[in-house]
This record gives sequence, C-alpha cells and structure tokens, in this order.
Amino acid sequence: MVQRVLSVFYARLALLLLLLTLIPAYQVAAVPVSWDTGEDTPWQVLSSDNFEIFYRDENQVMAQQSLQIAEQVHRELVPFFTDDQGQVTLPPEPTRIVLVDDFDTSNGWATPFPFAQIRLYASPPQDLNGLETIGDWLPGLIRHEYVHVLHTEMASGVTQTSRDILGRTPLLPVIIPLSPFPHSLAPPMLLEGLAVYLETNKEQGYGRLQSNFYQMLMRTEVASGELMSLGEAVTPGREFPTNRAYLYGSFFIEYLAITYGEQKLRDYLQRYSHELVGYFMQEGTAKAVFGKAFSQLWQEFLLYLQQRFSPQIHYLTDNQADIHTDIIAAEKTSPPVFSANAKALFAVNTSRSQRTELIRYSASTLSSDMSESAEVLTHKKGIRYIDVSERGNILASRQLFYADGRAWNDLFLWNAQQGWQQLSERQRFRKARWLDEETVLASRNTQGISELVVLKLKKNDNQENKLVTPQVLWRGQPGEVLADFDVRDQRIIASLKQANQGWNLSIADMSANPFRWQAITDSKATENSPEFISDSDIIFSADYQGVFNIYQLNLTAPETLQQLTNTLTGAFNPSVVNNILYYSRYQHNGYQLVQQPLTSYAQLNAESVQGRYHFDYGVSRVTALNKSETQSEPYQFNHSALWRSIRPHTWLPFYLSNDSSTKIGVITAGTDALGRHRYSALVNRDTQLEQWNTQLTYQFDNRWTVAFSRDHDSLNSVREESGRFIENVQRDDEWLIQRSLLAPMFEDQLTFYLGATIEQKQLVDTSIKRDEALLGGALRFDNREFFTDVPGTGWGTYVDLIYETNDVIQSDFSGDSWQARVNHSWDLPGRLSLSYDLAGGIADKGAESFSLGGESGDGGRLFGRNDYYLRGYENNVQRGHYIHRQTLSLGFPLYRLENNWGLNPFGALDIVGRTFVDSGQAWFRQQKRDQLTGIGAEITTELVLGYRAIVPFTLGYAQGLNDANGRTTQTYVSIGLFF
Repeated sequence: MVQRVLSVFYARLALLLLLLTLIPAYQVAAVPVSWDTGEDTPWQVLSSDNFEIFYRDENQVMAQQSLQIAEQVHRELVPFFTDDQGQVTLPPEPTRIVLVDDFDTSNGWATPFPFAQIRLYASPPQDLNGLETIGDWLPGLIRHEYVHVLHTEMASGVTQTSRDILGRTPLLPVIIPLSPFPHSLAPPMLLEGLAVYLETNKEQGYGRLQSNFYQMLMRTEVASGELMSLGEAVTPGREFPTNRAYLYGSFFIEYLAITYGEQKLRDYLQRYSHELVGYFMQEGTAKAVFGKAFSQLWQEFLLYLQQRFSPQIHYLTDNQADIHTDIIAAEKTSPPVFSANAKALFAVNTSRSQRTELIRYSASTLSSDMSESAEVLTHKKGIRYIDVSERGNILASRQLFYADGRAWNDLFLWNAQQGWQQLSERQRFRKARWLDEETVLASRNTQGISELVVLKLKKNDNQENKLVTPQVLWRGQPGEVLADFDVRDQRIIASLKQANQGWNLSIADMSANPFRWQAITDSKATENSPEFISDSDIIFSADYQGVFNIYQLNLTAPETLQQLTNTLTGAFNPSVVNNILYYSRYQHNGYQLVQQPLTSYAQLNAESVQGRYHFDYGVSRVTALNKSETQSEPYQFNHSALWRSIRPHTWLPFYLSNDSSTKIGVITAGTDALGRHRYSALVNRDTQLEQWNTQLTYQFDNRWTVAFSRDHDSLNSVREESGRFIENVQRDDEWLIQRSLLAPMFEDQLTFYLGATIEQKQLVDTSIKRDEALLGGALRFDNREFFTDVPGTGWGTYVDLIYETNDVIQSDFSGDSWQARVNHSWDLPGRLSLSYDLAGGIADKGAESFSLGGESGDGGRLFGRNDYYLRGYENNVQRGHYIHRQTLSLGFPLYRLENNWGLNPFGALDIVGRTFVDSGQAWFRQQKRDQLTGIGAEITTELVLGYRAIVPFTLGYAQGLNDANGRTTQTYVSIGLFF
C-alpha cells in the first residue's frame, strides 16, 4: 500500500513540475477576448516601429492614441533599462497590445510569454482605489504595463543564449530552476513595485506612489504597528491589504532609489539579468550591488517607514476631533456601499466569510450599537452601487460575469413586495440615482467615454419592470471621466475629471440646453463622492491637506469649506440622515462603516487649496481619423499578424522515466494575440517500449476543445516455449471534441454542452482491441460563491445532468447512459464550510459499466466519466450499470501562515482540515450489493511555489466501515495547482 501511494505521488509530482514549467508562461496569455456577437465590429491591427495593437473597429481612435502613447513611453523608459555600454534588451518582435472594452472595471496586464504582450482595459477608473491618481488612464496604464515588458525582457550572457536556443519559457524542465527570463520569476512585490515607481511623476503629480491614497495605505500600516516582514510581502496572501505587492513594493523600490541612488537600482536589475538560476540568486545579487542582502535591506526599509510616517501619525493623533463616532460594520475588503432615505440606512455587507447581504438599519436615532436594528433584507452577489428611493425601492448596479468573457454592470430593482428584478440587460450602467419613483439617472462608460442617461421605469407585457426610452443627457469628450454624482431638483453634482487634470466638483442643470458642466472647485485634491444634504449644501470627500476627510460646502458661499471629520487614515462616501453623518473609513484590517453627529470640526479657506495640474505625456490627443489614414488591416485567420503571434515561440525537451518506460520528447505550446486560438503539443518516444506517444490540444476561446492523446503501457509479459520473451504493450488512443457554454441563461449560470469522446485500447501488433465512442450532451448549473476566509465553497449549488450514447459513433459498446450530480454548500457562521455531494448514473446493459472506489474519480469531467471515488476502499471495489455515491463533508480552518520566510520561493498560506463521510453502491441488473460507507479526514496545506503557484498538498486518511473486497485503511496524498 505504501509503495503504491508513493509511486502515485511521485508520478503526480513529476507532472506538477512539468506544469510549473509551462503554465506560468501561458496562464495570462490564455485569457481570450470576448466572443464576437452580431453587434460587434471586426478586429483590426495597427502597427508602429515597436508595437502592434489589436482592437475592435469602434475603438479605432483609442487604438491610434494608444499606439502613439506607447511609442512615447518606449522612448522615455528605454534609457532606464539600458546598461552602461548602451545595450538594452528589447522584445525580438513588436510588443502586441490588445485593447478590449469587455469589463466595467479598470485594469490591464502584461507578460513576456509566449511573446511580449499587453492587455488594456478601455474603461478608466471611476472609484477611489489609487488608480484614479494615475493621471489620464491610457498614458498611465500603458506606462505601467510597458515597465513590466522591459523589466521581464532583461537578459544577457547565458540567459540570452538559452533564450536563443529554447525560446521564450520562464523555466527549463530540470530540477534546478533555470530561467532564460530571470526577472519574470521575481516576486510580484518587486515587479509591481518597480512599475508603480516608474509610473509615478512627482513633479507633474500623477502616479500612485505620490498619491495621498497610497500615503494613507502605508501610513495606516505603520500606525498599526504590524508592518509586514519580507516573507509576508512576497506571499499572495488573503489578509489586508490585498494589494501588498503594489503597496509595499513601490515604497521599497522608492526607498532603494532614495537611499542608494537610482543607478544602484538599475545596476541590480542589470546584474540579476545575467543569472540563469532563478529565485535563489536574488539575495546574493542584492548584496553584491547594495552591499546588503534583501533580508537586511528590508529591516532598514521598515525602520525608514516608521521614521517617515511617525511625525504625521503623531500630529494627526494629537489633533483628533473631539467627536463621538460609532462603528456600524468593520473589516470590509472594499469601501462599504450604502444609501439612505429619511427612514433608514441601507448597506451592502460584503464579508470575507459570509454571503453578501443587503441590510436595513433604522436611522431614527444615533445608537452606539446599530446592529440591534439591523435587518437582513436579501442576499445577492456582485452589488457595486445602490440608491434608495423615499418609498424604499432599492436601485442596485450589479456586475455580472458572462460566459462570453465580459464582465458588465446592469441595473436591478429590489423591494419587499417583488424581490429582485433586472431592469437593464448589457447596458453597462455602473452608477444610478432615482430622479423620482419612475425615472432614473444612470452613468456608464463605453469605449472609454462617459455618459449620463435618463431612463423611464415601465412594466412590459409580463408585468416586469424594465428601463426604457433611454435619453443620453450628456456624453463626455475623450479624457473626461464621470465618477460619483448626486441629483436634487434637476441639479446634478458630480466628481468629474477633465483631460490632463485631476478630480474636481462640477454642477449642471438637467433642464439647460445645451447641457453644460460648471466647475465648483479647481484644486489638485481628489474630490469624490459628492452628495446633496440640502438645496444649497453638499458633502464630499477630499484630500486637501494630504488626508482624506469629509467636507461640507455651501453652494451659495463656496469660499469656505467645513471639515466634518479628522481621521488618521481616510474617510470616504459620506451620507447624511437626520443630522447623522455616515461614511466609510479605512483601517489596517479593512474598511469600516462609521456614524457620527453632523458637526463641523474646522473651517478651511477654499482659495487656499486651489491649484491645477498640467499633465504632459508628450503626446497630443488624437482626433478621429479615416480608416485610410490609419493604415489598419483586418485581423483575420489568413492575416500574417495572426500567424506571427500563434507560431511556436518556445520548445522544451521532455523526459520521464520509471521502471517500465523511458520517454524522451519535446513539448511546445502557443496562442494568438487575442488568446482565442490556443494549442499545445507533446511528442515523445518511449525507448523501452519502442513506441511514439503524443498529446495534442487545441482550444478556441472557452467554447471549443479538440484533443487527441496516444500513450503506451506495458502489460503482462509472456515467455514462449522457445524461450523468446514477448512483452505485451497496450496502446491507448483517446479523442475528445467538446462545445461548451451553449445557450447560457439565468445570469449565465445555466449552460449546455455537447461532446464526443472516442477511446480505443489495442494490443500493439495484434488485432485485439476495444473501442468506446460516446456522443453526449450536458446541462450544468453553477451559482457557487467562494469566500476569502472559508475553505472550499462558501455557499451555492452545482448541478449537472449528462446524457451519452454509444449508438451514433461506431463502438464496441451499445446503449445509453445518464449521469447526474448535485452539490450544495451551506453558509455556516464563521469560517466553516458544510457541503453535501450526491452523484449517480444509469447505463444500458451494453454500455461501459461504472466503477466505485479509491480516493479520486472522474468528477471533474463532464463527458466520459465512469469512475466514482469512495474513500476507504480500493479502486473498482464495486462495478455496475447502476451507481450512486454521496458525501457529507465539513471544512474548517486550522491556521493561517501567509509567509515565505524571506525571499525563499517556497511559502505557505492556509492550513485547513476536512472531515467526511462517503457512502456509495454500484451494481448490475438483477444483482444485490451492500451499500459501502467510509469515513475519514484530510489536512490540506496550501504551499506557494515561486511566489505565485498555490499548490494544495493534502494528506488524507480514510477507513472503510463495511466488509467488502477492497475494504481498507487508506493513507493518501494528493497535490493540485492554482494560480
């Protein structure tokens, strides 16, 4: 038993090492752009000296501008990455930029694998999270991502030579971590830290590192007295702050530049680019350049942070407002979403261990414990914004993740009588306010352009509320971005960013023709989340004196500002009900929802905070051009741009050996720039069995999968009477074609699949073979939710129903089979996870039988699954054309580590436990079999390899309770892989 467990473990470990070699190279590149629909315009390609940009036709102007910005950024950044001899490592091909408008969120990414590429999200930031200080969106985003490209591209000497021979891969498939791209394996803390450092321009006032928001984040870390160790900062942890790689990394890079000089920082980057051995040479390289290893530099860095922020912390602490505040909710991973009418406060409770709740708090009096009046109204995931009417109707913007790859916001209505109703479909409304009980003012951003839209609420033929007759009230110009807004008596107050400027308050009259914004403030502060509290007074959040606080402004006397809070950290999103001020406050362990009396703490002269930015990116804004002027080309299957990107950019030798086989071969993989066409190929020769093996896979976005594999195994060997030794070799061929995500519905949680599998087993050089060919369809429903602090699934249901037949494609089997699975997880208090899983199947007499037993099965597959696990029993303890298996399991956290203990490429996150009861039975027709039951427990430690890969390492114990052939006490090990 022990030998079998070890052999399985080592085989899986060998596969894991292979996956660790290739998966990091393609995990980001494999994210496909969204599906083409009838309303989408074709993809185009535009080229320059150093870049190729791919975009849909409607984003032509933004693409042209992005290309110009990218070339300017290239000219500005290349000198930083150039060595003393004037040499710089640039991508051998133009960097591929893909511009998408698939997300109602602001982000982007870059990777050097399998070619240098950048993905740009067109939507600019509209919420306060640090990105709003990056300046104009495209210049800041492109600069940040191109830093990653130039940083990870750095190579010289042996690293460049290995790259020339083997191509673009992060790791070579050997036990020692050898990398042609040494900087690509650096901790994300160093990668993101350098990118934030170089995105920042303190003289012009843009970039996160100079922002008061990032100063707030780090000031709070210092004030908590719990600054992270180096091992914690390089770990992909779940504790706050979740952006630790950006936050700690940028301040650490800045510390190195300030203390040792920027040239030393560049020297480190150049010297480390020589190192072929990944991970382990970082400390030595740092010691050679800075005279100290990173472990020592980090200790000095923590002391530097304390010295830098302590004076401000002491000043703010000594001058705290003498105003009583109460905490309504705490430890939220993002600023609380809430709204109020005259009767109550409504808040979205986003928990790290529970389902998202919509809660009503009685707001009639100032209570020290408002939880006493808390009423949970409903649960619903994805709520990003709410507004409540005087009648208590709640307008919510939710982000929905669609099967086609888009993540867009839409508006929903909730009230106590009718529950949830979807008001818009794929209209991308991110924020909305009631004008009256039947009219809504909503904002959205498409193609990087902000809009305000007026909509009417009406019932359709099914008596369902829908928003109709949209009227575009305002459409911004490129560079204008609308954030939060409020409306009162046809007047709109908004936080508005103009091109080349920061965020200021503006007001507009909805009835005016033409519609026009009038600036109320003109400062360098980030003025956000304005709200009317009377006809002439507004409240908002701003960082006038370097700290985000809540202010009140009288529109008839705008020369004086009333400061309502004086927080050590930051205050945002204010609202007032019955002279009680509610706002969100940042803290070391998350955001809080806070209340206090509406009282002025101090006055501020508005003129003293006036000022203007003049961002200069070296690129003039692009106006609309004719297609002939842009010289763009269509991106089609026969276009050279596709084949230039999809061609193999790497190849790796493959070697795997055990007692019965020795496999030597080569592996390659690739993708096109859009991530739609993805393939991998492994070809090897088994020198012991003298057979060729192969694994080929092709995927078209997330809909089509075509795969073929051929493998050979040694079976029993026979010696003839003549003494000749004959080794029986079985050839296993398997084909798979699957069409996924057909006809998605119910927020794309219900989807259909079609698939065909063909499996052929044959003794080599004989006519003895067995064919099984199945054609099937599947229905799958999945609304499961996963919580940060809960092991496994936090809440939700997974259901699948599968039909397969042997009678369409020629097969040695006949008949049909039906299988189904239901899994539900309950949201228990705290961090516990209770789940129940029921699976079963029925097959015709001529079909392949099901197998029961062992610690693993085919539960992860839709088609061609025949094996059902039953822990505590050997594989195939029972077989039959009827089968069922059920499992009840309880998961619970044991300990949270979140540490790499320095720059070691090995760390750990959570240790969790799980107890379970398995019960199942398999039988043939007219046969009686006893139901078998097994009990057991598992301990899973989440290992972190290479700062990124999360590898669950599970040690399990199971005991079969029934007498049966194969009943056993099992100790098993399993490993997984997540990025």
